[in-house]
Amino acid sequence: MVEHPVSFDVLRTWYPDLTKEEKERLHALRDMKVAGVQDRSIPWSHGESKVMQWESARRAFLSQPEPFSLIRIGDFETGLLGAFYFPAGNDAPNYTLMFERAGYRAEAFFLRAPFIEAVRKSEFVGLFQNLASQRKATVALLAMLDCEVPLPSGIEIYSIYRMLVDGTLFEWLSGRRVLLVGGLAPKIENLWKRGDFHKAHERFGASDKVKIVGSVGVSSREAGGAWKDFYSTLESVSKHDFDVALVACGAMAKPLTYQIRKLGKTAIDVGFIFDALAGERLDAWRTRDVFKEFKPVEPTW
Repeated sequence: MVEHPVSFDVLRTWYPDLTKEEKERLHALRDMKVAGVQDRSIPWSHGESKVMQWESARRAFLSQPEPFSLIRIGDFETGLLGAFYFPAGNDAPNYTLMFERAGYRAEAFFLRAPFIEAVRKSEFVGLFQNLASQRKATVALLAMLDCEVPLPSGIEIYSIYRMLVDGTLFEWLSGRRVLLVGGLAPKIENLWKRGDFHKAHERFGASDKVKIVGSVGVSSREAGGAWKDFYSTLESVSKHDFDVALVACGAMAKPLTYQIRKLGKTAIDVGFIFDALAGERLDAWRTRDVFKEFKPVEPTW
């Protein structure tokens, strides 16, 4: 009989580097954990349609006492949390390229521990529910991490994007002191001072009523990965006076967001919202159905 590891979250290294016996134990653990688990990542009470799920998330968001944290688990995040046991990211011929695209290096393994803590303790965790292939991997991942499935804190992964396009996000941020954290954070801080920037985004609400108090930049994913900035970024964040941190720095954003929450501040993993506001990656709009009713803003700045 194959012996199971004590827990999936105490892996000593990435899955490709495990021994054949260790890999067999993980396969057996997965089979045991997913047996009888419902194929559902977010609470049943959030409904079946995406619109219902987005509305459930919006109501929960608006009623949540502060401080709180909202993180999201996408494909690369599934890869990081699962130590690459699960295929992660866009199609790639080898793990090395997956690492490159996700901005990881082998030394980034330490991020799993704070990331797992973030999943278990964040008030909101964005999860794939409507993309079957990603949902199945996410459900199995949660089960292997001994989380309740469906996850009580789970919301549909694109809910925060919906809150941008329906005006909820800027309305909620109005009057709050906001810190931007991520590769595009300094650029957006500068754009926020321009009238034409706010005019271009007026369809999302009164962005000019949101007070940006500063920004903390990080290395780009493509330049080798922001993971190496984890502790220095957290230190820089701690020196600012703010109410809410908006965080967008790839997979590192998830554990970083929860660490900011532990500082007593609300922190939100906003992901593609930074790209959308800055006019970056315009071709990526089509892969996020929340944005389908909008044309991307062609930057004039």
